[in-house]
Amino acid sequence: MQQPYIDVLTRHAQSDDRVLALWLQGSFATGAADRYSDVDAHLLTHDEHADAFRAGAKDWLSAVRPLVYDIAMFGGQMVHAVTDEGIRVDLSMHAGEARDVGGAAIRALLDPDQRITPGEMSDAPGDATGAGADALTRHLNEFWRLFSMLPVVVGRDERVKGFVGVGLLANALGEALLFGGSRARDAGVKRLNEFLPDGWRVEIEDALRD
Repeated sequence: MQQPYIDVLTRHAQSDDRVLALWLQGSFATGAADRYSDVDAHLLTHDEHADAFRAGAKDWLSAVRPLVYDIAMFGGQMVHAVTDEGIRVDLSMHAGEARDVGGAAIRALLDPDQRITPGEMSDAPGDATGAGADALTRHLNEFWRLFSMLPVVVGRDERVKGFVGVGLLANALGEALLFGGSRARDAGVKRLNEFLPDGWRVEIEDALRD
């Protein structure tokens, strides 16, 4: 379902002289996409067209496929939308003569003048030094912060808040296990099963059921 949409999106960008480049990131760039994946699209325009393009971005996306929901995010630099076919789209808009993608996996859809440039690869989550160790510390601290609040909501019989907190706690634990186990995640936040070892995943699922 998403590929026909991507094809129409590409043709729409090609017909707009303001669009210098169009590319995908996320699961459609890494090859991990499935029927539930959103389309994480990025485009580049000249500085002189940036404000006008962002102001009309919802209409621009609607011309690709009718939308049933849309919202501007990050100061108008991204539009999150859902089409009438249920395809979720994130359109991020960048301005300038070229775009450094910071080492992210990309799939170029339109780049006739080679304006998309690779950057330095970031540290892997499980890196024992530098950014990897800092990230692990942050995830562990977040786990214990959430854990420390559970007695409060349980003691007050705040069952709704407690249920939400358990979910957040399980997510924080999963992230800490990934970083601590040197398992780099190259997909979005809605994927965890394929990165957690089966034993860890089953234990967390069992704890949530109990």
